[in-house]
Amino acid sequence: MRSNPHQVFSFDVENVMDIILHILVAAVAFYLGGALLNGVQIKNFWQCVIVAIVVALLNVTLGTFLKVITLGLLGFGIFSWLLNAILIQVAD
Repeated sequence: MRSNPHQVFSFDVENVMDIILHILVAAVAFYLGGALLNGVQIKNFWQCVIVAIVVALLNVTLGTFLKVITLGLLGFGIFSWLLNAILIQVAD
């Protein structure tokens, strides 16, 4: 809970740890996906961490914009998967 109602961002240790954990889980998912799929080249785990950060930033900016534009179609779960696929292609 924020102590100041005018404070927009709150940098609690718990929030930062949640963000780091989400990025690491996404990096592991990218690493496993790269290990299992042909045609995906991964040099090291840090490359996966960078890709996870880029995809997270794209999801916050471009993903939010695309979700607002396609609000009528977002009721379909498959369309959310399509938006995530588009964001991953943009990050590539």
